[in-house]
Amino acid sequence: MDKRNVPTSRTLPEYLKGCLWSYDYSRLDVEADFRCITTNILIYGDLKSIHWLFSNYSKENIASVLLNPLKGEWDARSLAFWSGYLQVAPDKKRP
Repeated sequence: MDKRNVPTSRTLPEYLKGCLWSYDYSRLDVEADFRCITTNILIYGDLKSIHWLFSNYSKENIASVLLNPLKGEWDARSLAFWSGYLQVAPDKKRP
């Protein structure tokens, strides 16, 4: 991840908890857990969460998550939508 695009606060806002329900929210780090945070916000997030994501990370960093999606995390519709939106082609070998 490009270090220039890391949020200044290492604390996630409380309203993101709904997107990250399967993780120990208090232990998530905005830099170290970038891939899982981004993945879950793109799949489960509402407009406020999506806005936070795009306000805190660059489109290039977000697109990198789609290029190599976390195995077993993505549903086909979400992956197709966000790939189209960010104009990237995910690695088809990674479901």
